[in-house]
Amino acid sequence: MAANGFSGKEGTAFLGTAGVTPATQILELTKWTLDPTVSVPKYNANTTLGHKRAVVGVRDTKGTIEVKLDGDGGAQLAPGQVLSLKLDVDSSGDNCFEIMHAVIAGGPLDVDVDGGEIVAITYAFEASDCTGAGTLAAYGSAGVAP
Repeated sequence: MAANGFSGKEGTAFLGTAGVTPATQILELTKWTLDPTVSVPKYNANTTLGHKRAVVGVRDTKGTIEVKLDGDGGAQLAPGQVLSLKLDVDSSGDNCFEIMHAVIAGGPLDVDVDGGEIVAITYAFEASDCTGAGTLAAYGSAGVAP
């Protein structure tokens, strides 16, 4: 059975106060990435017959948000800022990821003097789980969180 793919060309991102459903759209967004991972520790014991047994370990989620700066400055986020994020894959609103506590890890500014490219900032973020929140919630066909 063939599945229909969908384009991310109408994807977007929203930000808000940590722990609150994000509602402010990030303007001039050109790309976002999301990388949910889990460690997989292994061990050998007298009951594993010489084979390693894998167990689910610590979960982690990180990603980036790329924005182009305009005359108004665009999205201005600061390292250490804690916020909530909603990352939409398309314009349906059904295919998205929500992170209720994301920490901005940095945002290097990319200025190309030689080529004159549009100025961009790529903010890196990491999910924070220190308060029991910060887990990744996936909706629709956007994917399954580990």
